[in-house]
Amino acid sequence: MKTLVQGCESAEQFGILLKMTRINSQAKQNALRAYLVDGLPARRAYARFGVTQQHFSSALARLNKAADLAMQYSNNHKISENHTS
Repeated sequence: MKTLVQGCESAEQFGILLKMTRINSQAKQNALRAYLVDGLPARRAYARFGVTQQHFSSALARLNKAADLAMQYSNNHKISENHTS
């Protein structure tokens, strides 16, 4: 379940996904933003903000899960709208 792509996410989308998680650490948020929005390599992103590789990977997995669920919801919502029209 790898939904999010390095350097290809908008700041707005990233912010919305972050609200769907319990990632409260500013350092983790900054590292994830540097990786997903700015396109910094993962190793540089988590090192720059003092996050361990394990914590970065865990937070990224949570964000990917949120993105996957959001996509499922959106797709399901579109299907149900088409059936009611």
